[in-house]
Amino acid sequence: MHDPLPIEIVRLTSTLAELRLKAEGPLHGRLTGPHCPNRTTLIGSYVVQHDGKVLIPDPCLWTAETPYTYRGTVTELLGEVRVDHQVEVGLKFSGGKHGSS
Repeated sequence: MHDPLPIEIVRLTSTLAELRLKAEGPLHGRLTGPHCPNRTTLIGSYVVQHDGKVLIPDPCLWTAETPYTYRGTVTELLGEVRVDHQVEVGLKFSGGKHGSS
Protein backbone atom coordinates (compact mmCIF):
# COMPACT_ATOMS: atom_id res chain seq x y z
CA MET A 1 0.00 0.00 0.00
CA HIS A 2 1.29 3.44 -0.90
CA ASP A 3 1.11 6.56 1.20
CA PRO A 4 -1.89 8.74 0.30
CA LEU A 5 -1.37 11.72 -1.97
CA PRO A 6 -2.17 14.92 -0.10
CA ILE A 7 -4.97 16.84 -1.81
CA GLU A 8 -5.26 20.61 -1.51
CA ILE A 9 -8.37 22.49 -2.55
CA VAL A 10 -6.74 25.59 -4.04
CA ARG A 11 -9.96 27.30 -5.10
CA LEU A 12 -13.62 26.36 -4.73
CA THR A 13 -16.53 28.34 -6.12
CA SER A 14 -19.92 27.32 -7.43
CA THR A 15 -18.46 27.40 -10.96
CA LEU A 16 -14.95 25.92 -10.51
CA ALA A 17 -12.92 23.66 -8.25
CA GLU A 18 -9.14 23.76 -8.54
CA LEU A 19 -7.35 20.90 -6.80
CA ARG A 20 -3.66 20.16 -6.34
CA LEU A 21 -2.49 16.58 -5.76
CA LYS A 22 0.94 16.71 -4.14
CA ALA A 23 3.56 14.15 -5.15
CA GLU A 24 7.30 13.73 -5.50
CA GLY A 25 7.17 12.88 -9.21
CA PRO A 26 5.06 13.84 -12.21
CA LEU A 27 1.47 12.61 -12.21
CA HIS A 28 -0.99 11.49 -14.83
CA GLY A 29 -4.49 10.13 -14.73
CA ARG A 30 -8.09 11.26 -14.46
CA LEU A 31 -10.65 11.85 -11.78
CA THR A 32 -14.26 11.05 -12.58
CA GLY A 33 -17.40 12.28 -10.93
CA PRO A 34 -19.47 13.30 -9.29
CA HIS A 35 -20.27 9.94 -7.66
CA CYS A 36 -22.98 9.72 -4.99
CA PRO A 37 -24.64 6.68 -3.41
CA ASN A 38 -28.29 6.24 -4.42
CA ARG A 39 -28.06 9.12 -6.93
CA THR A 40 -27.81 9.08 -10.70
CA THR A 41 -25.46 11.71 -12.07
CA LEU A 42 -23.80 12.58 -15.34
CA ILE A 43 -20.18 11.54 -14.81
CA GLY A 44 -17.43 13.81 -16.10
CA SER A 45 -13.74 13.04 -16.58
CA TYR A 46 -11.10 15.51 -15.36
CA VAL A 47 -7.42 15.36 -16.34
CA VAL A 48 -4.74 15.29 -13.65
CA GLN A 49 -1.95 17.46 -15.05
CA HIS A 50 1.71 16.48 -14.54
CA ASP A 51 2.04 18.99 -11.69
CA GLY A 52 -1.05 17.55 -9.95
CA LYS A 53 -3.46 20.33 -10.92
CA VAL A 54 -7.08 19.30 -11.59
CA LEU A 55 -9.84 21.66 -12.74
CA ILE A 56 -13.49 20.66 -12.22
CA PRO A 57 -16.05 23.03 -13.74
CA ASP A 58 -19.45 23.31 -12.04
CA PRO A 59 -18.53 20.97 -9.15
CA CYS A 60 -21.12 19.15 -7.07
CA LEU A 61 -20.42 19.79 -3.40
CA TRP A 62 -20.22 17.17 -0.65
CA THR A 63 -22.86 17.30 2.09
CA ALA A 64 -24.06 14.69 4.57
CA GLU A 65 -27.28 14.33 2.53
CA THR A 66 -25.53 14.23 -0.86
CA PRO A 67 -21.96 12.98 -0.37
CA TYR A 68 -20.70 13.69 -3.91
CA THR A 69 -17.10 12.64 -4.53
CA TYR A 70 -14.61 12.65 -7.38
CA ARG A 71 -12.26 9.68 -7.68
CA GLY A 72 -9.79 7.86 -9.85
CA THR A 73 -6.43 6.19 -10.22
CA VAL A 74 -3.49 8.57 -10.48
CA THR A 75 -0.06 7.31 -11.53
CA GLU A 76 3.07 8.91 -10.10
CA LEU A 77 6.31 8.49 -12.05
CA LEU A 78 9.36 8.08 -9.80
CA GLY A 79 12.23 7.57 -12.21
CA GLU A 80 11.54 4.20 -13.84
CA VAL A 81 8.96 3.24 -11.21
CA ARG A 82 5.22 3.81 -11.69
CA VAL A 83 3.20 4.10 -8.49
CA ASP A 84 -0.61 3.97 -8.69
CA HIS A 85 -2.63 5.89 -6.11
CA GLN A 86 -6.39 5.59 -5.56
CA VAL A 87 -7.74 9.09 -4.98
CA GLU A 88 -11.15 10.21 -3.72
CA VAL A 89 -12.14 13.72 -2.68
CA GLY A 90 -15.33 15.44 -1.55
CA LEU A 91 -15.61 19.18 -2.11
CA LYS A 92 -17.10 21.49 0.49
CA PHE A 93 -16.76 25.17 1.37
CA SER A 94 -15.92 24.69 5.05
CA GLY A 95 -12.12 24.40 4.84
CA GLY A 96 -8.94 24.15 2.84
CA LYS A 97 -8.05 20.46 2.68
CA HIS A 98 -10.37 17.49 2.15
CA GLY A 99 -10.14 14.02 0.72
CA SER A 100 -8.14 10.89 0.90
CA SER A 101 -6.28 8.57 -1.36
